[in-house]
Amino acid sequence: MTFKDRSNSPDFSFEPGFSQVSIIQHKNWAALKKAWGGQVIDGQVIWPEFVGASGGGGPVKNTSEGQPNPLFGHDDFFRIEGTYSFRYASTGYGSAMQGVGKIATSLPGNPPPVQDDRNWLKAPSPVQRRGPVYEITEVYWLSGAGGWPPQIYTDDPTAANKPGSGAGGGLQTGSLITGNLG
Repeated sequence: MTFKDRSNSPDFSFEPGFSQVSIIQHKNWAALKKAWGGQVIDGQVIWPEFVGASGGGGPVKNTSEGQPNPLFGHDDFFRIEGTYSFRYASTGYGSAMQGVGKIATSLPGNPPPVQDDRNWLKAPSPVQRRGPVYEITEVYWLSGAGGWPPQIYTDDPTAANKPGSGAGGGLQTGSLITGNLG
């Protein structure tokens, strides 16, 4: 296989994974909090031990009041994440270092489709010299539901979550099925 530059490379991969994150980052956090009586105290999620036992703030259902709360003791969940890599050879660094630490608006190659307004953050690119060329691997990290916060990962810290600004917009590549994991 002969690599000529970034636009000719057929070499890309996706490494799926899980990350244990705060339940506050779950895409359905507001509904979970309301339905099961969750509270946040000093950044810690607290669920009542029994349904309807939160002093009026929790769920009161005719048949479930007084039953054990299925979320009692849970303050995190596993979120599907992943790393997309695109490898190519070039006679120089090219665009390998451009956009590092920023939300990517497009990805080279054929990244997997994602959903839930997720997007990609460009990570530092490993580069290795191989004779007269550089072997470059561009790396992108998949966000959770809602995308990477544009207030942190763009040059505009006042950016709102609106289409085209990162979270809730920007790159749309299809649907990575995540079930109920968010």
